[in-house]
Amino acid sequence: MVAGGNLSTQLKYLVNSEDKLFHLTDIDYTPTKGDKLCLLPGVELPRTKLKAFNDENGTKNVREASNANYIFASNKTFNEYFTSSGNHWYYKMTKSDLDKLIPYFVSILNVDPVDVSDLKDIVEAHQTLHGEVECTINYNWSTLNDIRDIIVKKKIKLSDGWDDSIVFNEIHSDFIEEVKFLKTQTVYDVSGLIASISAKNVVIDYEMYGQLKNMLKSNDTDNHVLAMEIMANSNIVESLLFLEMLFKEHSYEIYNCHTRNHVNFKSLCSMINKEKYRYTTELDDIVKSLINFNVLTTDKLNLLMRHYNKEIMQTGNSTYFHVKTITVADIVHQTVNENYTYTIVDDFEPVVTEEETVEEEVVNTESLNLEDVVTEEVLIIEEEPSFELEDVNTLVEEEIDEEEIEDTIENTQEEVIVEPNKEKEDESSIDWF
Repeated sequence: MVAGGNLSTQLKYLVNSEDKLFHLTDIDYTPTKGDKLCLLPGVELPRTKLKAFNDENGTKNVREASNANYIFASNKTFNEYFTSSGNHWYYKMTKSDLDKLIPYFVSILNVDPVDVSDLKDIVEAHQTLHGEVECTINYNWSTLNDIRDIIVKKKIKLSDGWDDSIVFNEIHSDFIEEVKFLKTQTVYDVSGLIASISAKNVVIDYEMYGQLKNMLKSNDTDNHVLAMEIMANSNIVESLLFLEMLFKEHSYEIYNCHTRNHVNFKSLCSMINKEKYRYTTELDDIVKSLINFNVLTTDKLNLLMRHYNKEIMQTGNSTYFHVKTITVADIVHQTVNENYTYTIVDDFEPVVTEEETVEEEVVNTESLNLEDVVTEEVLIIEEEPSFELEDVNTLVEEEIDEEEIEDTIENTQEEVIVEPNKEKEDESSIDWF
């Protein structure tokens, strides 16, 4: 809306850019014969592996979510329902504030009375339809300036926060009903399905990661091919940390190997969201991937710190790693003769769950049979295994069955919108968390 111009009013379906269209539920999916699976837009699974999975388990895919008993989505799914115009930055006001301003749209801003009447009708109809006591009107930056003109000239007092702004995504009109339906359903995170599809595949552990790393470091391209074949046919979820670390450390070798065009390796890249022509992986990318697959643990963070702490110290704060405490070099400690640290970020206070508040059972240690004690297996790495390149060929011959590899390889909300028609590493050390 601009002085002397026209007023454009539209009804749009918006969602706060910080909110998800619907909740994704984690699932440890175990297929049952007769299961009907619906993969929402944005879910990228290789057809060949999905077909083999369905044939083996008696499951099938259906196109309509209403016909499925398992609906799967990924974090990419949400963007598939939004318009291609990207984010929309809008300011907001209440209907009561709008009522104070409307009388001056014509007299001060010279807006066409017909447009003002249309605005009133749309707001009233929207409020009547939804039974809202107070309807929210969103408007753009141009309209904000016009409103300020009216406020200054007429000394109008509006509600607090009348010029607060929010970033919205607009739901495409073709998907309104589908989104409404999905909000009433349980939508599962596709990582559960991916884990089930690759459950029988080999798990890349820390030792195998070291072997694959040396294979990719070697000058023998046959080793590159074999390493990438093992990666492509691994248990993706259980191997995710080491897969991401291999991409981070050997993106160049992977990109320059023809095996990247093999259907199985392309499927791996698709399922862990690697770009088609870019395998470069940053430390934040690894953490994001672990979060998306719901497999991030303190053990994995410790391993990442062990491998990449110098990189973190050099780069400083990132999306997932922040400086917590700064200390000084030894010469400074000696000068001030005390152990000096400066805390930047306070300790995080974990959320206490109900289970943790239950009083612990008192154990009589005198009668305790140590054979009955069950301990939790955790990832503890005292020292990184040493792998020599000259051992690679022997390793491949002894531990990897070529025929097995080849066999494996073959396998909302509605909102009223008011818009215008025109529109180097130093001596200091840093503690991280």
